[in-house]
Amino acid sequence: MSIAVIFIYLLVVLVLGALSHKLFRNTGEDYFVASRTINWFVLLMTLFGTNMTAFSILGASGEAYHRGIGVFALMASSTAIVAPCVFLFIGTRLWRLGKRFGYVTQAQYFRDRWESGGLGLLLFIVLVLLLIPYLLIGVMGGGGTLATLTDGKIPQWVGGLLISLVVLSYVTYSGMRGTAWVNTFQTLVFMVLGGITFFIIVNRMGGFSSAISKVDAGLLMQAEHIKPLELLTYICMPLCVGMFPHIFSHFLTAKEVGTFRYAIILYPVCIAIVWIPSVLLGILGNVDVPDLQGSQANNVLIQMIGIHAPGILAGFLGAGVFAAIMSSLDSQSLAVGSMFTHDIV
Repeated sequence: MSIAVIFIYLLVVLVLGALSHKLFRNTGEDYFVASRTINWFVLLMTLFGTNMTAFSILGASGEAYHRGIGVFALMASSTAIVAPCVFLFIGTRLWRLGKRFGYVTQAQYFRDRWESGGLGLLLFIVLVLLLIPYLLIGVMGGGGTLATLTDGKIPQWVGGLLISLVVLSYVTYSGMRGTAWVNTFQTLVFMVLGGITFFIIVNRMGGFSSAISKVDAGLLMQAEHIKPLELLTYICMPLCVGMFPHIFSHFLTAKEVGTFRYAIILYPVCIAIVWIPSVLLGILGNVDVPDLQGSQANNVLIQMIGIHAPGILAGFLGAGVFAAIMSSLDSQSLAVGSMFTHDIV
């Protein structure tokens, strides 16, 4: 039954992407940056959803399984602080330049800024080489999720192929507007279902106090294990948000510079809504699924869903994980296509 729920969800995503095509204006600018007409809510959802990859949902739980509550300080807090600053100081300026000169890709901007076609080509090559592994992580995460939810009945490669086909279908047909609409829907789905997942699992474990009391205290008090230099490096990591091609593309879609205001203010709230349940469930996974080694812990959240929420409910919660993964894949895929079209062809 959970498989049926997931397939229905994928069908809804395809329909939403198809509906957005009705607003297509038959221009390249509309296809790649939605004619720069995206409102504040869609911009917030797309910036947040695009930046929340498979790692943010599955990897955060897996890392918290091994390292405990300190993972939130290292990864979530740093992103909540630094990413909005990137939106303010870089995103708004890039939007103004994009609006003025018609930029669609990063290579266009750097090529004009330094008056060097070679630099633009080099940047294209570097960005594509760095983005492809990022894409593959999402595909692998989606395939692994489906394989775990179906107890291996659907192999990981089939799940990855299915997600790729769905994403490529609505991205190719609907462009940036379809991607933004679907992104908004999927971001809302994984935010809402993430919270529901947390409360259902914790309730099935006898309540939060009962569940957390069974966890090794070392996973809850890890300040001494986080070195200042390590914390500093993690604080610097979100600066890369400004160079992600898929984030850059969404910067350019805003209707006006004031549209960024809510993305800057509310982004930390969105981080808390997603990361707190992910990290806490990863820690609680030590109770339900002990002794996982290394990367095995990356599936701890899916295993807990299977234990505490079988059947239809598992399908809905699995769809939430799919939403988080696909909300990054679509923007990344469109960014690769945009760079190839404008910087090579």
